[in-house]
Amino acid sequence: MTSTMTPTAPAAAPPSAVMLGELSRLAYTLADQRTTSAITSLCKPPTSMPGSAHTWWDTRPMLSTHERSPDSVEQCRLVLLYGDYRRLFVRHPEQTHMVRLVTPQ
Repeated sequence: MTSTMTPTAPAAAPPSAVMLGELSRLAYTLADQRTTSAITSLCKPPTSMPGSAHTWWDTRPMLSTHERSPDSVEQCRLVLLYGDYRRLFVRHPEQTHMVRLVTPQ
């Protein structure tokens, strides 16, 4: 009698500390790149602010329900929250919707 069941793969070995560390590093790298890319592609073009030598990005279009779907706005909100936590940008001290990209620490 033949079986129609497909063979199962052997159980994978548990991940090592080195593998988990490398996986974490890769995840941060990908998320950092995604955050930077989202800001540069979804924000208004960069502008110079009076009295500042830096380039600033206006994040309001990322969170506007007039320009984006509610699901997209939620994803953008998470991207900006991640960027804040990772310190991928600095917010303008007076206009907090304006951000300046920085290198992660």
